[in-house]
Amino acid sequence: MIPNTNILYWGADLILDNAGYIKADEMGRTNAPGFFAAGDVRQKELRQSVTAAADGANAVQAVIKYLKGWNE
Repeated sequence: MIPNTNILYWGADLILDNAGYIKADEMGRTNAPGFFAAGDVRQKELRQSVTAAADGANAVQAVIKYLKGWNE
């Protein structure tokens, strides 16, 4: 239940909550363009492997749209 986000303090300008979880939307988009978060490092209510897998699937779709230049 402790996020492994210490490496992010070394350069990524991401918004983290007080516990160290990355703030991202349901598609994994963060405040940093091109940086996506998925799984148990993302701030959310439920932490289970099945929700982490779903986060990954959502983030992949968001990355594809980002790389193609699509905006929602």
